[in-house]
Amino acid sequence: MRDIGALLQSYGLRTYLKSRYNDVDFINYSPKKLTKRYELFPYYPYKRTLREAAGAFITFIDNLLHLCSFLRYRNETNRFICLDLGVTERKIRKYADIGKAGCDCYIMGSDQIWNPDITFGLDLAFFGEFPKSADAKCIAYAASLGRAALQDKYVPEFQKYVENFNAVSLREDSAIPFVKEHAHCPVAGACDPVFLIGKDQWDSIAVTAPELSEHKYLLIYDTENNAGMKEFADRIAKEKNLSVFELKRSFNFHGSHKCVFPGPREFLGLIQNAELVITNSFHGMAFSALFHIPFVVSPHSTLGVRLTDLLRRLELADHLATDRAGAAIADARFDWDKTDKLIEAYRQKSAAFLKDCLDTARQAK
Repeated sequence: MRDIGALLQSYGLRTYLKSRYNDVDFINYSPKKLTKRYELFPYYPYKRTLREAAGAFITFIDNLLHLCSFLRYRNETNRFICLDLGVTERKIRKYADIGKAGCDCYIMGSDQIWNPDITFGLDLAFFGEFPKSADAKCIAYAASLGRAALQDKYVPEFQKYVENFNAVSLREDSAIPFVKEHAHCPVAGACDPVFLIGKDQWDSIAVTAPELSEHKYLLIYDTENNAGMKEFADRIAKEKNLSVFELKRSFNFHGSHKCVFPGPREFLGLIQNAELVITNSFHGMAFSALFHIPFVVSPHSTLGVRLTDLLRRLELADHLATDRAGAAIADARFDWDKTDKLIEAYRQKSAAFLKDCLDTARQAK
């Protein structure tokens, strides 16, 4: 299954750019190492360990057991990619072919494009390391390492490839010092692209499944298995008399939960209509804030900086549950007017970064 957050942030960035510039193209970079993991029988090309092979086989069995849901998800996702992202051209499998697009300015980002655990090592495509015209510019927009700094073994490569950029912005403020240490271009913080467009634009593409509209529900969205988070969710749902829906990235599931496997539009509808969201997903939290849906954030064991940086930026750190005894957090009030003002300020600052970079690129032509 393709990552929904990555698709929606791509939609946000493309929609924002197309509203301000005439000539915006989406480069369909789809190497097998990144796309085959979402097939019926997933492909994991990195370490080729027995553990990875076993995981791929288990996922394959899960996909077969839930084949109708898997096929429906895949169809909805492909429809979103074609119709909403406007990606119809052939797939580019090799990073060296990206420059054939002949762009004046290449924007890389957002999401975890610089997280080697996600991209199976540093992917040169996301560093502009491909043949292109001498005056073509490269900008990293809201790029993410997934953490505050890369492991030492990746630093020499990173230091070399980051030199391709004319400007860099990062989604996590905590990563700025690391990148500034190795880059020789302006480095700033910027909001995830889902914040570049407003709530009304997301409302316009959200879809609510009819069967879900009959329930008052708590939504769980976890990007790693977290038994404590699910126990917490079950307890809160029982106290509030809510059904529990679990948004799945894989097709194994927790016994009593109603599991849903939505496409990007249905994902938005699920959050939009929830009474409460419990998540350790960055985009689960981001869209909850955009839609004014109360949420509780559970820490991620290795990628928690993504969550804590955004919570701090939106002054919502008290909605982070650091242990299982955090029931009071689920009843904490939100000042959505304040949240909206902070998001708007963040959006304006990020938009100014993009405008400056793109204006400079056009003047250099």
